[in-house]
Amino acid sequence: MKKPLILLLALAAALIPALGAARTLSYGSTGDDVTALQERLTALGYYACDADSRYDEDDMEAVRAFQRKNGLK
Repeated sequence: MKKPLILLLALAAALIPALGAARTLSYGSTGDDVTALQERLTALGYYACDADSRYDEDDMEAVRAFQRKNGLK
């Protein structure tokens, strides 16, 4: 379980450098950092839903797709 969280933290740190300190996002997380992640994943073509600041199944799948495509998982 720790490995996916570490990879998610690495993804967040890579995608959202403007936020400074990053937190680990997981199912149920909410906030501006989730919105920023959703918007970045949309720009990269991994997320097709509206950014709603709630980390759910769609976000988890987009992150997994990003990780697979970039050799992170």
